[in-house]
Amino acid sequence: MTQYPTQTELLSYLTSLAGATGDPTQVPFRVDVIPAHGKPPMYSVMIKSPHKDRLRQQIGSILSRPFALGATSFMLTGNGSGLADQAWALRLAGAPGWRDPGCTEC
Repeated sequence: MTQYPTQTELLSYLTSLAGATGDPTQVPFRVDVIPAHGKPPMYSVMIKSPHKDRLRQQIGSILSRPFALGATSFMLTGNGSGLADQAWALRLAGAPGWRDPGCTEC
């Protein structure tokens, strides 16, 4: 993975997370990357699953940020490692038992 996840990688993380919460939706999210010249990209994420409340709670818990009741989309932004950390948190949450083979402290 490069410093920031690709659209496909982030969608994969979120889809794994949805599966881990028991959501059977095949494509529960839509992810768009908004490039920013000289800055980290921004990601627009739309929850397409009918199980929006459960996913919104789970993602809010992982990212330590609340979502408005009924919200169906959110942005992942950040500078430096903040954005990459959010993406890694989503990846790990969606893959129970996953361990980075390159991590010696895990």
